[in-house]
Amino acid sequence: MNVLLAKTEHTEAQFKALVKDYITFFKNNQGSFKGVRGTYEARPGTIDEPNKRGFQLVVTTVSEKLKWLEDVIGPHITAVMNLEATNASNNARAELVVDGESLGEFSSLELLRMISILEKGDFEAMYTNIPVRSETETWRRTEDQNYVNREVYETELSRSVNKTTLKEDYILPDPNAEKYKEGISITPQVSQRSTVVELGDGTVQRFSGEISHRERAEMLLRRTKLISALKEALKKANEAEVVTSNMTSEKLFGYIHRGVIG
Repeated sequence: MNVLLAKTEHTEAQFKALVKDYITFFKNNQGSFKGVRGTYEARPGTIDEPNKRGFQLVVTTVSEKLKWLEDVIGPHITAVMNLEATNASNNARAELVVDGESLGEFSSLELLRMISILEKGDFEAMYTNIPVRSETETWRRTEDQNYVNREVYETELSRSVNKTTLKEDYILPDPNAEKYKEGISITPQVSQRSTVVELGDGTVQRFSGEISHRERAEMLLRRTKLISALKEALKKANEAEVVTSNMTSEKLFGYIHRGVIG
């Protein structure tokens, strides 16, 4: 018990700091969840544009970040609940049921601690700030070799032609030119024609390690459901029959005030 208590005291600060770090990362480093590949091939006789080529990898994914969170703070959560279970080994208990499924029977102290973790910490803010994919684009699970065994999604490959417009001056033909006398100076009428020239072919494809808006909403909904289930279980646990203590007010004050035992 002493070892367990020391362990939870040590990991509590790490737990709180990690959740705060996740909130900051999700807010300020959304670019880490995005990737893009661009290609470009100049047409013969045109100037190359290497800035249209490039490959930016997805640095991390939401699933990878959440798995790391589970690995790092999972032992802390387990230790905390074991501590509460030990403290409340003879405490009122109730079954915790979520979506019709039982998660087991827990003491009122365990239920209170779980409610505290889910409600009073930065848990909701962390999940609210999870990066999500744009809904204006169509995404599918990628098979790109750079993301093997990773939860990365891709857009369709977008193809485009790089074009420019060349402008050229030319003299308009004069239908009255034959009527002019020799030696007369005539100012020619100049016009301009535009020609579209294709310079090269390019592609762009976007990658994402984010999750969908629906997935994030479902995570937040499950958190809400779990809190509701915990409070319901706590209510049932607190409905347990009261156990009469051997300590009464008469005994307590009888001894303190009058030195009478019994």
